[in-house]
Amino acid sequence: MALTCLNTLVGLSKTAYSCFTDSMPDDFDTSDSGYHLTDVDNGLTVAQQCSVAGWGILQDALEQAIREVKTDLRAKLRERFDSRMYPFRGEIGKRTKTAVLSVSQDYIGVRVQIRNQIKGAKFVFKKIYVGLNAVDTVDITVTSNDPGFTEPDPVEITTVANQFASTAVTWELPMWSYTEFEAGDYLEYYISIPRGSAQPVNNTFSCCGSTPAWLQYFRVDGMAADDDNGTGGMFGNQANGFVLDGYLTCEELDWICELEELNGYYLLDVVARAIQMRGAAISISALIDTIQVNPCTGYQFESLNTRRAYLNKRYADYVDWIAQNMPTGVTQCFTCKPEQKFHKNKMLV
Repeated sequence: MALTCLNTLVGLSKTAYSCFTDSMPDDFDTSDSGYHLTDVDNGLTVAQQCSVAGWGILQDALEQAIREVKTDLRAKLRERFDSRMYPFRGEIGKRTKTAVLSVSQDYIGVRVQIRNQIKGAKFVFKKIYVGLNAVDTVDITVTSNDPGFTEPDPVEITTVANQFASTAVTWELPMWSYTEFEAGDYLEYYISIPRGSAQPVNNTFSCCGSTPAWLQYFRVDGMAADDDNGTGGMFGNQANGFVLDGYLTCEELDWICELEELNGYYLLDVVARAIQMRGAAISISALIDTIQVNPCTGYQFESLNTRRAYLNKRYADYVDWIAQNMPTGVTQCFTCKPEQKFHKNKMLV
């Protein structure tokens, strides 16, 4: 869950408080929305009286508030919708071999073909295994027929003769594209290495007639091609010595950073208010929990408690409003919950 737009949406303070005992961060007043945790109307209002490590309190509160907005909004959406995707975490391809394949093309690898695009869905790589019949150091690359796809940096792997070697990978393959493909064409990714003089071991994607869970979302074929874009490619059931380790996920909230207006309101402004109010409430809790007796925790205790309750209530209202007003089509991660129906049954009396 990226949502990097939230990180600078709300600032700590417009004012450089001299009473705080810790160092002031350089970006304390950075705020894309113009809101800060210490604003008079909807924030922490006693900060100027606090001889505490206030910058640390505010920074921790802001980070926690951003996390909670993501978590609480997802939970609210799950109350209204079901998840469209079934979870999958595991390996695509078998790390068992029967022999060595004979390939003449310069590149070997696999093709991932998205047959049913789902906006927001992606396959996240954790590790890639490669099995060759020789020791070599090669770069694994991923390309696509989608002109909007940004190719990640290649990942180097050193193979072991007639065994599977592995390397960690942090790639993500989006399972949807803004590109409109012609009938019969599909969104495709090509994961490959230059073969050199080596040959891949012979392994398969599945065995014993089983249907793997990922197959309902995309198809994977072995690829032997003239280049890393699948040109002149031959595709088949053999995995060509490749095993992909990762998981399926759906970014249910990415639309927040893409959508500007929601039912006449600037969406990020509403999200900013939610972060601001929850962050201010968390800051109040941190001040109340300090052991020091000062204007922050002494005679204003009741006022702070009242303000914290108010801010938390407003925060919940904002999160609920965003979930209730999510527009149709901004994400395909959800489906409607089944209709609740009443059934007549016999009753024992």
